[in-house]
Amino acid sequence: MLNTWLERGLQLDMKTTIVATGITQQANNFDCGVHVLYIITKMIEAEKNGKLLEYLEKGGLPVEWGTAEIVANYRQEVRDLFISLVEVILRSYFLGYYIEAEKCSQFCT
Repeated sequence: MLNTWLERGLQLDMKTTIVATGITQQANNFDCGVHVLYIITKMIEAEKNGKLLEYLEKGGLPVEWGTAEIVANYRQEVRDLFISLVEVILRSYFLGYYIEAEKCSQFCT
């Protein structure tokens, strides 16, 4: 589901696209862009395996994904863009569940 919402977000929400491209442009550093894409890929994998919500309930994305390294090693603008992108993805993720729940409640009542 996250993959679908991420794809829709990247297609329909210009803010998401601007943030995603902004990370690469602002970083001026290929490694940073690759690192961010790696973390997003890991989020998608976790969602497919039913682990994303579990991670979030425990307090956040796993440290071994290197999220702390982004905060420690890149400029403030890059950190802000990364955080914004993750927020947009998670908002889309939970919005997807909210919409599904709304559809269900319409038919269940």
